[in-house]
Amino acid sequence: LERREQYPGIEVVETWKRQYPYAPLASHVVGYMGSIPADNKATKKVNETDVFKQKGYLLSERVGVAGVERTYEDVLHGTPGKRVYEVDSNGRVLRVVEEVPPVNGQDIQLSIDLTVQQYVEQTLETELRYRRTVNAVQSKTELDQYGRKKYPATAGSMIVQNYQTGAVVAMASYPTYDPSMWLDGVSDAEYKSLTSKSSNQPLVFRAVQGQYVPASTFKAITTLAAAKVG
Repeated sequence: LERREQYPGIEVVETWKRQYPYAPLASHVVGYMGSIPADNKATKKVNETDVFKQKGYLLSERVGVAGVERTYEDVLHGTPGKRVYEVDSNGRVLRVVEEVPPVNGQDIQLSIDLTVQQYVEQTLETELRYRRTVNAVQSKTELDQYGRKKYPATAGSMIVQNYQTGAVVAMASYPTYDPSMWLDGVSDAEYKSLTSKSSNQPLVFRAVQGQYVPASTFKAITTLAAAKVG
């Protein structure tokens, strides 16, 4: 900055960058950040670009796209400041004309227990990997036609709640991803690896987005209904 005239075309800019110190731990819960979504009037009822502009966002800013980052964007996002300088013909700063200090966003604390979350994610991954080595139950016809098959066990989820309060203590989804990869933008190849069926779609938050047959877990509801009727 002091020798700006000696470095034409180079500019020093202060900025910020989100850090995820425990990534990929709880990545689906925390979510990730990305560019303000582009408008697509054919598929969206709400013009998201206008919504962010009305809130004072610059279109170059990064915003929450998934998870807590998206849900609490308005809470986490602060107010930008600015500093206006008077400079000479060589770009040297003479004085500060105007300065508006930035305001930090608010901190939030989740009910997630880091230790339990780590245990749950490790257990989920370990169990799925083990299941892939176990023979599936097959009829003789299937064995004759397809041969011996293993359980696919491609993906899964686990949720741990405090039974007294209902608070979510841990919430895991596998396969997972590292939200840090979104900080500088992902390439087409990286995005395809996160969304393709061949990679089991790591971006899908199976704990809340997965669709599974309730099986015997629904019996408690039918039993209670029968008891009420009786």
